[in-house]
Amino acid sequence: MSPTRGPATLQFLGAAGSVTGSRYLLSAGDQCVLVDCGLFQEPELEAHNTEPLSVAPDQIDAVVLTHAHIDHSGYLPRLVRDGFRGPVWCTPATRALVEIMWRDIAQIAAADASLRGQRGHTRRVEAKPPIYTMGDVERALLLIKTAEYGSTTRLTRGFNFTFRDAGHILGAATVTFEWGAPREHIRLLFSGDLGRPHRPILHDPAPPPVVEYAVVESTYGNRTHPTGDIEGQLASIITETVERGGNVVIPSFAVQRAQEILYHLRRLSDAGRIPSIPVFLDSPMAAAVTAVFPRFAALLDRELAEAFARGDSPFDFPALTITQAPEESRQINDVRRPHIVIAGSGMCDGGRVQHHLLHNAGRPTSTVLFTGFQAPGTLGRRIVEGAPEIELFGETVHVRARIEQIKEFSAHAGSDEIVDWVRSIPNRPRRLFVTHGTPEAAETLRGRLVAAMECDAYTPVFGETVEL
Repeated sequence: MSPTRGPATLQFLGAAGSVTGSRYLLSAGDQCVLVDCGLFQEPELEAHNTEPLSVAPDQIDAVVLTHAHIDHSGYLPRLVRDGFRGPVWCTPATRALVEIMWRDIAQIAAADASLRGQRGHTRRVEAKPPIYTMGDVERALLLIKTAEYGSTTRLTRGFNFTFRDAGHILGAATVTFEWGAPREHIRLLFSGDLGRPHRPILHDPAPPPVVEYAVVESTYGNRTHPTGDIEGQLASIITETVERGGNVVIPSFAVQRAQEILYHLRRLSDAGRIPSIPVFLDSPMAAAVTAVFPRFAALLDRELAEAFARGDSPFDFPALTITQAPEESRQINDVRRPHIVIAGSGMCDGGRVQHHLLHNAGRPTSTVLFTGFQAPGTLGRRIVEGAPEIELFGETVHVRARIEQIKEFSAHAGSDEIVDWVRSIPNRPRRLFVTHGTPEAAETLRGRLVAAMECDAYTPVFGETVEL
């Protein structure tokens, strides 16, 4: 390729002033590396998903993914479609998850394009092509190379990176790049999405190494997670809803969140703390992701690893039904007794959960239970903020269901947890870059990090390039 030799630079092509679309272009020595390659999920930013990057894809030497979430990995097949041919590095578990997630996006995009094409034919409007095709996904998968936690991977002579466990979702990693001559040695850390300590299912985030620079996420940079009893809240919400004769609809992300909900429901069911009612996992992608977990038992807490070793999935129990076909999903709404439905998408902007909201959001007896972050502009955010009515499939639904949140479910570190993790860097970095948060969250965390670390911290803007 390669960029002109000179000072190392870092360009913020996403997740700068926003919570999604993580893309960071690192140019150092003779290497040009894209760290994360995500889709924007805030509605007002989705146009970026079909725009070309500021750098030609064939000028990028490699892509390094911190984890599988779509806002960190989902643009990659598009990058391949546009000409990228270098290696894509991630952990083995991330490789397993992105295969499921990218194929799901391609299938949905093809279906949406077909529907728009039919409408366009009728209205003489040109249909937009899908963001990428299944062929693009297959070509992207062929480029993936994997590296384990803790092992240093050489990209070129004198330019290396190391993954460490981020504790966020299965396979999630922080990544540290190292380059330069001994007297000019530079280490740059990306937190990716940082998980929380003392949580079930996954290991705690690994401590960071000595670094000169760090890019730190701030999704919850202005909030501290409550420390309430998840299972107590879950049991109370379910029991009260059943007593009213209603259903519990849980919009859920397919990766990690759905599995954590199943884990807690299994424990509550085993302990007799919730009524014996049907539970439906109405998400083929969540079902596929759940099947990946036994393959990576070494990444799980000992309790879960031992359960899988016994052949006893901690995500399964007698009341659970996993639905695959669309007709199975529709039949759930014919169930006349109280039940629980876990369905995507987690922010309610698409997927099967919208059908369950259509049937339940207007029922005073039912509950819509949110367990994850709702990005600004999403349907989930509007419901959480108390919208009196919502539009679904051309119908106006007056929201009469009880709206609940269990904020303790978050897989993102809260403000205190982020600060504690950054403070565990053994040295004082030259500069911290605060990204992947709303402007308010990023600026709040920046101030906290300056006070805690007594070092420079900066909130970059979209498209900005800084010198390292």
